[in-house]
Amino acid sequence: MSRTLAKHILSCKGNDGVVQILAIRSPAVKSRNWVVRFGVFQVDLEARELRRHGLRIKLQEKPFQVLALLLEHRGQVVTREELREKLWPADTFVDFDHSVNTAVNKLREALGDSAENPRFIETIPRRGYRFIAPVEVVEATAGLTTTAEPVPTVAGRRARIHPVWWLVPALAILVTVGYGAWHRFGPRVQPPDRVMLAVLPLENLSGDPGQEYFSDGLTEEMITQLSRLQPERLGVIARTSAMYYKGTKKRVDEIGHELGVDFVLEGSVRREAERVRISARLIRVGDQITVWTKSYEWDIQDILALQSDIASTIAREISLTLTPQVQARLARTSLVSPQAYEFYLKGRYLWNQRTPEDLRKAIAQFQQAVREDANFAPAYAGLADCYNLLSIYLVASPQEAFPRARAAALRALELDQTLASAHAALGYTRFRFDWDWEKAEEAFRRAIELEPSYATAHHWYGEYLVAMRRFKEGLAEIEIARKLDPLSLIISADAGWFHHLAGQQELAVQHLQRTIELAPDFAPAYIYLGEIYIRKGMYPEAIAACQKGIELSRGGSKPACLAYAYARAGRRTEAMKIIEELKHRAYPSPVSIAIIYAGLGENEEALAWLERAYQERNDFLVHLQSQPLFDPLRSDARFRNLVGRIGLPQ
Repeated sequence: MSRTLAKHILSCKGNDGVVQILAIRSPAVKSRNWVVRFGVFQVDLEARELRRHGLRIKLQEKPFQVLALLLEHRGQVVTREELREKLWPADTFVDFDHSVNTAVNKLREALGDSAENPRFIETIPRRGYRFIAPVEVVEATAGLTTTAEPVPTVAGRRARIHPVWWLVPALAILVTVGYGAWHRFGPRVQPPDRVMLAVLPLENLSGDPGQEYFSDGLTEEMITQLSRLQPERLGVIARTSAMYYKGTKKRVDEIGHELGVDFVLEGSVRREAERVRISARLIRVGDQITVWTKSYEWDIQDILALQSDIASTIAREISLTLTPQVQARLARTSLVSPQAYEFYLKGRYLWNQRTPEDLRKAIAQFQQAVREDANFAPAYAGLADCYNLLSIYLVASPQEAFPRARAAALRALELDQTLASAHAALGYTRFRFDWDWEKAEEAFRRAIELEPSYATAHHWYGEYLVAMRRFKEGLAEIEIARKLDPLSLIISADAGWFHHLAGQQELAVQHLQRTIELAPDFAPAYIYLGEIYIRKGMYPEAIAACQKGIELSRGGSKPACLAYAYARAGRRTEAMKIIEELKHRAYPSPVSIAIIYAGLGENEEALAWLERAYQERNDFLVHLQSQPLFDPLRSDARFRNLVGRIGLPQ
């Protein structure tokens, strides 16, 4: 199909919107079945069906009519008055405002869209709505796709469409000839968009709350196994968001809509001594039909083979074609020491708690696992993850933590080169401590190549890109992480922080407010808000936000932001008090102290502490170029020299 025809189809008006122009006079056009596609959605306006990834979504008549009208006028404002005229005739007695709000809200819910951060439907205050996403016209029977060009608009009024009936026979011939040539010489039909799957937390049926680590750990392992099957066709929601539904009473269709998935895997696990029984059920979200169900009872030493068996079965049920390499990997599973695996699951359970004390406990569990089985690669990857976070949480110096992280990651990769978590952990060490930018990026990209659904790899790679001032790429990576793990608080908060570092303050505030709505007690979101208020010169608001963050973290949060706000607000005594407190910590962060001195205008002290941070290879120096709190120092030649020695982009 020519672009001209696509443009014509999408810009003509009429009672039946896009479909009417397809039904005009020419049999060559009329005989075909056309649908409109945007993102992962398809709209069949004749059949009045909305589908996501090919699966039908229930949508009531009025919301569908709203969608059809918005598509008819894509890129243009459809006023609320026009909606009333088209959808509710003059002799209809309804509360119009409430009805249109309800219809638009239901449509947004079906599309997984929001008024605050719209991808499809934009609210135009006091006027109406506009469909803003790119649209394709698709011939459903042949799979022919044409990307539509933007519809021209005229400010303040609708664009006029002049009659072009005389073009229809010629266009029909062009469509027929063009399709024949495309079918013979052009590219084959692309595979459908990725199917999205959520693995809900396995229910612990042992009756022992102390076995929660086992059921939660198996859930995470299943997520990892499924993520590696055929990443270009199957995306899997990350653990953090999946665990949000532990013990939930929500229906599968509700969960599916909230996470934007097509299938849900749910089940239970019962462990008795060295035997484990797992019941699993795969449910299609669209119609809530159980596609597959099975119960297993295996020895715990065969647990890896059991996970591979479940993954292979699910691949068949959702029509994935596994490569010979993936099939060989699934068949290559080895026996694992029950004790080592138990220590490993406990370690992962503790690592996911993300507190300094739990990190130390997790390290002890992973160390026990490798003592039981020195060739168990995932346990070394777990150690690397823990050591990487010790310095971030200010409970160990960078020289103490990162070399251990590097050694553990390299050992994991020596045992298993396909372990995405080990590549990501190595990338983080190369980034935060080694300052080896090329090898860091190589490791992150390898992790994502092996496991595209691994949200942590996208998250850490996004931070690396932002530190390199490659903001557009960094924001794209954190957005991928957010979609894979939509309920992760740290990913949501860091998305806001990355926008802040990129100078996009309003978007940053939106992300952070959304994080606080999810979890009003999540401390980092308030600290990041404090930084934004500092940049805006809103020092009372910055002080309040930072105080809230420190209060919620129970002393675990970095107070440099608060002291900097005190300094800029002229409250020098309070800022100096925090400096003294920091100096007496077990590991005083020289970067935090430098930031406060910069806020006080004492550049000599600030640069002296930054030099000390350089000698210690402090990992927070990677944000020297992106962090606005260092702005008072940027004109100093010594600061620029330090940036050059670290190797950051000037």
